[in-house]
Amino acid sequence: MRVYVKEPGKRPKLYKDAEVTLEWLQKQVGGYIETYPLGPGSVIVCNDSGKLIDLPFNFTLLDGRGGTINRTEDFVGTVVFLGLKHTDDGMDFTDFDKDLPLFINTLAIK
Repeated sequence: MRVYVKEPGKRPKLYKDAEVTLEWLQKQVGGYIETYPLGPGSVIVCNDSGKLIDLPFNFTLLDGRGGTINRTEDFVGTVVFLGLKHTDDGMDFTDFDKDLPLFINTLAIK
């Protein structure tokens, strides 16, 4: 599966053939996972207790729609950018099919 992993203080790294499982995601983020929707077909996976256990700051997600910049979420620790698709059983992860550098500029990730 095509995913990006972003560690604090580092540029996102593309994994072109990641075998994404729950265990792989937990290893990447260092604990139980939480998902944060980025819009249709995209999600950020992060550590669900990252702020409580004081993981290092990674980035702030900003929303610039409507002509104003609004802070929406601070992310800490390592995060994974994944695609999301509807299945008969609900939702499932899939390739992150966006160009992350362009996507970061669009979302104003700082």
